[in-house]
Amino acid sequence: MGMGMHGSSVVLLTLFTSVLTATGTTYLVQRYQVFHQEPPVPHAVVPLLVGLSEADARANTTALQLALLVEGREPSAGAAAGTVLRQSIAPGQPVPEGGGVGVVFAARLPSVPKVIELSLADAKEKLTRSGYKVTEGDLVSHPRIAAGKIVGQSPEPDAELAAGSAVTLHASSGPAELEAPKLMGLALATAKQKLSELGLTTKVRWISKAETVTGTVLSQKPAPGQKLSPKATIEIVINR
Repeated sequence: MGMGMHGSSVVLLTLFTSVLTATGTTYLVQRYQVFHQEPPVPHAVVPLLVGLSEADARANTTALQLALLVEGREPSAGAAAGTVLRQSIAPGQPVPEGGGVGVVFAARLPSVPKVIELSLADAKEKLTRSGYKVTEGDLVSHPRIAAGKIVGQSPEPDAELAAGSAVTLHASSGPAELEAPKLMGLALATAKQKLSELGLTTKVRWISKAETVTGTVLSQKPAPGQKLSPKATIEIVINR
């Protein structure tokens, strides 16, 4: 009988000790945080950077505690030089604060060199050396530029154009028959410029006539529309 009581006491004591131990462990974990937990890492949401200037892209990433990593600069048609062309992480994606977002900036496209008045062979060589292909367009008559030399190019000189693109050249076929332009009513300087552009020579005949407009063309010879040979002379009458 005494032995049974003693054995029961041992079992109860063991159970009581286990409960205390478990309770004490829970208390210690809660009170002293024996098992350390890492605090959550703060994140930022990647903003849309494509199309922004470099200054704006840097300001936006700095405000979100992100680093802007420049991965390169590429010439690109349709994108303004200095703006973000691509970004390495899509907008809206979470990134740990202090992380980096890579970007590629658009660079200025190369410019088409001027080849007006060069020979066709020299123009082709210059454009090819600049990385462009050449397409020959129709011949165009020109009063001043000799046959075989370039009178027109497309795109125009200094236009931005990606390397590998084609430039169309128009060579001169030489002077052609011209029509006398209408000059009446134009200022003397304007009339001279217009005739010079057509390769024509200006002859001024001065008159002194009261109550008549001064400094503008009163009449011309040959008349407007009359056929002229290249480098012909047109006489204009100007009142002093």
